[in-house]
Amino acid sequence: MITAHPLFVLFFIAGAIAFFIGIALRFSLYWRARPDWRAFIKGVASNLFSVKIWQLIQVVVLDAFLQRKLFRQDKLRWLMKVLIMVGYPSIIITGHLKVEVMPQFEGFSHLLKFFYAPFVDSYFFRDVATPSLGVRDALFGFLFDLFGAMILTAEFIAIYRRFVARANPFRSSMGDIVAVNLLGGWFILRFICEATAILTYSLPASVARYWFVSFALSKIIAPLGLPWSSLNYPLWSLAGLFLGTLVGSIPYNDKLWHILTIPFVMFINLMPQEAFQPGIKEAPLPLSLKDLIALDSCVKCGSCVDVCPVYAQSKELESTAGGLYKDFRSFVRKTYGLPGMLFHSNRTAEKMPKGLSDNAYLCTLCSRCREVCPSLINTRDLRVSTREFMVETGCSPQWVGRLGDSVTTSYNISGDNNEDRLIWSENLERIPEGVKGKEKAEVVFFVGCVPSFYPQVYRVPQSMVRIMERAEVDFATLGGKEWCCGFPLIVAGVGKSVQELASHNVGAVRKMGAKRLVTACPSCFHTWKVDYPRIIGEPLGFEVRHSTELLADLISDGKVRLGQFPHLVTYHDPCDLGRSSGIYDPPRRIIQAIPGVTLIEMAQNRENALCCGGGGDLEMVDSDLVSAIAARKIQMALDTGAEIIVTACPQCKRTLMNAARQEKARMRVLDIVELVARIMEE
Repeated sequence: MITAHPLFVLFFIAGAIAFFIGIALRFSLYWRARPDWRAFIKGVASNLFSVKIWQLIQVVVLDAFLQRKLFRQDKLRWLMKVLIMVGYPSIIITGHLKVEVMPQFEGFSHLLKFFYAPFVDSYFFRDVATPSLGVRDALFGFLFDLFGAMILTAEFIAIYRRFVARANPFRSSMGDIVAVNLLGGWFILRFICEATAILTYSLPASVARYWFVSFALSKIIAPLGLPWSSLNYPLWSLAGLFLGTLVGSIPYNDKLWHILTIPFVMFINLMPQEAFQPGIKEAPLPLSLKDLIALDSCVKCGSCVDVCPVYAQSKELESTAGGLYKDFRSFVRKTYGLPGMLFHSNRTAEKMPKGLSDNAYLCTLCSRCREVCPSLINTRDLRVSTREFMVETGCSPQWVGRLGDSVTTSYNISGDNNEDRLIWSENLERIPEGVKGKEKAEVVFFVGCVPSFYPQVYRVPQSMVRIMERAEVDFATLGGKEWCCGFPLIVAGVGKSVQELASHNVGAVRKMGAKRLVTACPSCFHTWKVDYPRIIGEPLGFEVRHSTELLADLISDGKVRLGQFPHLVTYHDPCDLGRSSGIYDPPRRIIQAIPGVTLIEMAQNRENALCCGGGGDLEMVDSDLVSAIAARKIQMALDTGAEIIVTACPQCKRTLMNAARQEKARMRVLDIVELVARIMEE
C-alpha cells in the first residue's frame, strides 16, 4: 500500500491547481462577452438531443482524430497530428484503466487515482513478483510504450518541420518552443524513468520486454553502471515536475490551450447562430463567445497562408487569417483580459494598432482558408466579427463609415439615385411586363446593386429577363423599391445597419405575393438565404434561389432549349456561390447541357477555386491588389487552353473583364446567364 504521496504526484497536483486558476482567468475573458446563457444552453441542447450529435461524432472522428483536411495538404504534418490525436487520449485512458485494477490503489478515491495514473509503472515495477505477466498486464505495458512512442515520434516530426524544414511561415514564439519541449520532454523522461526502474528492480526480460521502448533504452544505459536505485525516484520526480508544468501551462500557452478549444469549436460550429446572441446587458467585449473560442483555437499552423490570394500577392503574413488572429487575440487579451480589468485600458480605442485595423480588411472573404483550417475555424465569420469589433470600438477605416452612409441613404453601393435601378433595361428591344412593373408575381427577380448600376454587367439582368420571358416565368422586379441587400455592410462589419434594408426588401417581396425570389448575384443570394432570416428573426415565407438553380431547372424541364456552341470554356466558381453557399453543380449542369461545348476545369476548382479578387469589399481598400489577384485567375484560366471563362457572378465578371483587358489576354469573360441567353433557341 501507499502511505505517503510522492513528490511526482504532488507536482502533478500543483500543476492541476495552476490549470484551474488559468481556466478561471480564461473564462473571465469569455464571460465579458456576456452571451445570452439561456439561448446558449438551448443551442447546446439542440446539438446533444438531435441528429446533430451524429454529425458531431463524424466530425470528431474524421477531422479531429483522422485529420482528413491535413491528409490532402501535407502527409508528414498529417502523420504528426494523427499520432498526437490518437496517442494522447489513448495513453490517458490506458493509464486510468490500469490504476483502477492495481491492488496498490485500493481505497483511493477516483480523484486521487487520477493523479497517480501517469506514474503507475513505478509501482508496478516495484511490486511485480512473477517471472511472467498475464495478458492484461502485458497488454497494458505494450500499449503504454506504443502510445508514448507515437506521441514522441509526433514531437520529433514537429521539431523537424518547425526548426529544420521551416515548413511553417510564422516565426516560432517562446510559447511555441516551451510547448514543444514540455510535450516531448515529459515522454522522454517517462521512458528514462521506466528504463531506470527496470534496472533498479532487476526486472527479468520476460517481464520488461513488453515495455519495448523502455526495455531497449535500459539495455543501452545499463553499461553506464550508474546508481540506478538512487536515481530512480529523483527522475520520477523530475518527470512529475514536467507533467505538472505541462498541465499547469495549458491555459497560459496558446499552443497548448487549443487542445481544449478545438473540440469546442467542432461542437459550436453545429449550433445555430442565435445561440451566441448577446445578453440583455451590453457586453464590455464586443465579440461573441463563439468568436473568442475560435480565436483561441488558431495555432498559426500556416495552412491559411498557402491558399490566401491576398498573401500570394502582398507577402504580408499579418493579413492572413493566422497572422490577423494572432495579433487580434493578443490585443483583446491585453485590453479586455486581466490587465484591462485592472488598469481600465479597455476604455479607449487609441491602443488599437493601426496596422491591425487595416489588416482586418485586407481580405476577399473567399473562405479558402476555412476549407483547409485543421482547427475547423469558420475563418470567414471570424474575419467579419473582427471587422464588427473595429466598427464597434471606432477603429474601422474611414471608408467603412462612408460606405454605410451611402447605402443607408441612397440604398445602393454606388450612391446613385435609387430610382434609376432599371436603367439597364433601356437597351432591351422590348421591355417585358415584369420589368415595367407588376403588383403581383410568382417570382421576384432581385437584380442587385452591381448589375443595376455598373454598365459592364448590364447584360446580366438583360439576359435574365429575356430568358424568364421566353420560359414564360411569371416574374417581376422591384424597380426603385429594391434596396441594397446589405451584403457590403455585413462584410464591412456594419451589419447592425442592415435591419432596415432587410425589413424593407422582405416586405416588398411579400407584398407582391411571390413564392420565390431569384437573383444572379451570389452575394445577394447568400444574404437573402442565410442572413435575412436571422436579421428579421423569422422565416422569409418564400424560396430563395440563385439564377443558376432556376436556369438548370428550366433547361432540364425543356422550357429553355439551347443551340450549338462549339467552344472550349472553363468555369470560375464565385466564392459566395460556391464555398459560402455550397452551389457547384447547377452551373456545370447548364454548361454541360449546351450542345458542342467542351468544359475544361481549371487546376483549382470547386472548394479549392481561386478567388477573382473582387469580394470582401477589398476593392474599396486596395484596387491594385484586386487587379493582381484577378490577373492570376486569368492566367489560370488561360492555362486550360479555353477560349471563354464563364462565371455566375456579375462582380466576378466585372473583375475578370478588367483583368483580361489589363493583361491583354485573349480570353472572353461571360456570365452564365449571358451565355444561355445568347444561344437560346427561338
